[in-house]
Amino acid sequence: MIEHLTIKNFLAFPELEVPELKLINLVAGKNGVGKTALLEAIQLYKCSDKIGTNRLISENRKGNIIHHKDRIFASKLEINNLSMTMAVGDYKSKVFIDGEQVEGHGHPDDYPNHEYEFIRSGIKEHDWISRRWSSFVLTEKEELVTEVISKVIGLNIFRIAVTDQSIMVKIAGAKNPVNIKSLGDGLMRTFQIAMALVDSKPLASNLIGLLLIDEIETHLHHSVIRKLWKIIFEYAIKWNIQVVATTHSQDAIRQLFYEAAANESYQEKVQVLRLQIGRSGKHEVIEYPYEKLEFMMDTKLEIRGL
Repeated sequence: MIEHLTIKNFLAFPELEVPELKLINLVAGKNGVGKTALLEAIQLYKCSDKIGTNRLISENRKGNIIHHKDRIFASKLEINNLSMTMAVGDYKSKVFIDGEQVEGHGHPDDYPNHEYEFIRSGIKEHDWISRRWSSFVLTEKEELVTEVISKVIGLNIFRIAVTDQSIMVKIAGAKNPVNIKSLGDGLMRTFQIAMALVDSKPLASNLIGLLLIDEIETHLHHSVIRKLWKIIFEYAIKWNIQVVATTHSQDAIRQLFYEAAANESYQEKVQVLRLQIGRSGKHEVIEYPYEKLEFMMDTKLEIRGL
C-alpha cells in the first residue's frame, strides 16, 4: 500500500507532502487546486514502467528546464523513491528513470492489468463500460460485478448484457431483461465503479490493488453516494484495494462519514484529505481521520479550504 506521498516538480506541485495515506482516502478541495494532479502523481508512481512520455513532457511546469546543446532537460521530478529527468530533442521525447532511458508512448491508462484503475472526471460512463465489458463476459469478473450491483439495488441480478446503446440486466424471477437505468438514478456511474473495483482486485493475496476516482460524486444523488461508499468499503477491505477519490462535494464527504459511523471496523481505515493552497502560497494537505471528521460534521466546518 502507498503509505505516504512526497511530490516535487509535478504539474501543479513544486512540492507537496501527504504524510499518510490510508486504505480509503477522499481528497477534498476547490476546483483547480490540484486534486486530479494528485491522482495522476499516484498513478505515475504506481505504473512508472509504462510512462506516457509525451504527456509528461507537455505538462512539465514552466521555469524548470535547463537548455543543454540540442536538448532541453527538465528538472528532476520526484514521487517518493521514484525520480525522473525528462528530455526533449529533435521532436522526440525521452524519459530517464535513475539515469536509464524508459521507452513509453501514450498514457498509462492505455496499459491494462496493473492492478489499478483510474476513473477520470468527464468521461462518458457508457462509452467506458461498453469499451471494456467484453473482457468481463463469462469470466469471474462478470460474476463479481453482478454481485456488487445486486447489493446496490437490492435485487438478484444473474446476467448483464452491454451493447453500444444500453446495459440490460436479467433479474432473477423476471421474465424479460430490463435497462439498468430503469432501476435507479446513478446506476451507470455505480456500474462503472463496480467494474473498476473488480479490475483492480489483486491477483494474489499478498498484493494490493489501487482504485483512483476523480470527482466521485459525478451524476450521483446523495442517497446513491451512500450506497456507493458501502460497496467501496466492503470490497476494498475484502479484496485489499487502496482507494483514493476526489471531491468538491459536501454530500460525498457527509455520506462517507455516515457509512464509517455505521461500521466501527471502517473508522481506522478512512480519512479525508483537504488539499488547499495555504497562506504561504504553497500547496498543503490537512488530514481529517475519522475522529476529526466527526467533529467537522458536527461543526459544519468548510472542508474545501480558504
